[in-house]
Amino acid sequence: CQGHCPVQHVAAEFPQFCEAEAEAFSGLLGVHVQRLATLAGGLRLTAGASVDANSFEGDATSILFNAGATAPELRNEGRISAVSQSEGTKSAVAVLIDSGASVSVLRNTEEITAQLSGEKGAATAILDRSGTLGRVENSGVIRGLIVPTDDSFDTDDADTDAGNEAITAVATAMDLRANTTGVTLIQTGVSDGDDGGD
Repeated sequence: CQGHCPVQHVAAEFPQFCEAEAEAFSGLLGVHVQRLATLAGGLRLTAGASVDANSFEGDATSILFNAGATAPELRNEGRISAVSQSEGTKSAVAVLIDSGASVSVLRNTEEITAQLSGEKGAATAILDRSGTLGRVENSGVIRGLIVPTDDSFDTDDADTDAGNEAITAVATAMDLRANTTGVTLIQTGVSDGDDGGD
């Protein structure tokens, strides 16, 4: 779904339209058609799909809900990943809900990751600046990672030892501080094969 569907408002109430469309395209083209994302009723990233943003010496944002965007739900069944490699103060944000946007619910069953390869800046998996995210359901992985680097591009010291870096970067899984009415967080376990012993 590219967001240009003339019946998107109807499909939000009757998602069968989206399924019928995929079946019709499959029949016309004679091949299997799989929808990777839909906007009807929100944004859904299906299993096996991914949205990745990568930058070198720049900010990286995978999914951005700008001011004016409205999605009742973001459902991630795939991978959302933002990676920034920088010696400067840059950021990696996997999901950014900006001021003036609205996303009420986030459901994650797989992976939402932000990674900063460097020593300054921030890696934030979910950043809600709108204050509208009121419910997060997670049975997957939500993480922010800082990976110190020291290589030929490094300018903060004279060696290439990543173990002696001064790290000021901040890693955050969920920054929901803009919400002033409360957030419900439901975390369920992931089956790792040995749950009987946990």
